[in-house]
Amino acid sequence: MTDIKYLDNFPFETIKFLKKLKKNNNRNWFQKNRTSYEEQFLKPAQAFIEQLGFHLHDIYCDFNAIPKIDKSIFRLHRDVRFSKNKEQYKTNLGILFWVGEGKKMESCGLYFHIDSKKFFIATGMYMFTKDQIKMYRELISIEDNGKELNKIIKQIEKKIITLVEKPLRKYLVVMIRNINLQVYFYTAESMLLKNQA
Repeated sequence: MTDIKYLDNFPFETIKFLKKLKKNNNRNWFQKNRTSYEEQFLKPAQAFIEQLGFHLHDIYCDFNAIPKIDKSIFRLHRDVRFSKNKEQYKTNLGILFWVGEGKKMESCGLYFHIDSKKFFIATGMYMFTKDQIKMYRELISIEDNGKELNKIIKQIEKKIITLVEKPLRKYLVVMIRNINLQVYFYTAESMLLKNQA
């Protein structure tokens, strides 16, 4: 378990590190600043995942909160082999809590994004597989299901609160408390189960 002290200045120290990385996006700088990477980026992200993971399990027990690179923490290293952008590192922290036993990028989840200029939270699925999109289209083509989905979306939109010029750490608390994720996941899951029966 990561020391909770790393949350004292999260995400502010992480943002400082990302700003420096943006100005020095090369392997030599990164290797010289590996300690800063671990102290300002990696360990705070791990502590955040562990702490929020406990609370998410209270909302929905199937959340995965794995405080490792390529699990809940997206890696910083970029694959530049086929890219025009040859910067070696991403300049953001991406954290994903996903639901269920499937592949994380093919599952419902809660995504946190922090970079030097913005912060946002996203929920849902990044991209449907072919089978998932087929099933989704079939489900919402049934009139009652389409109406139920629209109703849920409107309820969620009413609960979303946008805060301006507040410290980022306060955003997390307010948004988690005001978005009833359980309704979203329960309804999505029950719609699928109803139609599989």
